[in-house]
Amino acid sequence: GASVLNKTDEFIMHADADQMDPYPRTYITGWSIDAQLTLADNARENLNADGFGILGDMINPLLSFTWAKDLQEPGFIWKEDGYEYGRDSSGLQDEKGSGWEVGLANILFLRSGHFTAEYGDIDDETKGGGWKIQAGELGGFRKDWADFPQARGLQTTRRTTWSIWLNPLAIMDTFF
Repeated sequence: GASVLNKTDEFIMHADADQMDPYPRTYITGWSIDAQLTLADNARENLNADGFGILGDMINPLLSFTWAKDLQEPGFIWKEDGYEYGRDSSGLQDEKGSGWEVGLANILFLRSGHFTAEYGDIDDETKGGGWKIQAGELGGFRKDWADFPQARGLQTTRRTTWSIWLNPLAIMDTFF
C-alpha cells in the first residue's frame, strides 16, 4: 500500500500573522502478509448448530499470523531559503517499522516489532497485545495496546486503542 499524508500546498497559519509553516507531508509505503488456519465451514456450522450459538463464527480463525513492514518518508525538504515539497531522499528523517502479530482463536493477540527513527535517536523493540469479543458477523469489540519506544533515555510510551463495529445487514438478517 501507499499513501500521502497532507498532500496540499496550503500553509499552517500561526496566531502571529507573520508566521506560517507548510503542512507536514509524509509518503508512507508498506506491505503485509496474513496467514490463517480456519475452521472448515462444516465444522463451524456444526458448532453453531450444536447449541454453541455463534461460537464457531467467534473463534474463527483458530490461528492467524501477520507480518508487516512500512516506511515513512518526509514530504518536504528544508532549504536555506525555505522549503521545497518532494521526497527527502537523504534517509535522515525516515521512520521504519516492522513487526508481527499472532492471533489465537480470534480472541487473544500478541505482537512484537521494531521501530527506527534516526532523527529521534530511536531504534528499539515494540511489544503489545490485545483481545477481541466478536458476535459472529453481527459485530464486536477489540482492545489493543502497544509499548512504543522513544528516544534513548526516555521511557517507553503505552498506546491504547479500542474499536467497536456493527454489521447492520447481518443484524437485520438475523433479527428481522
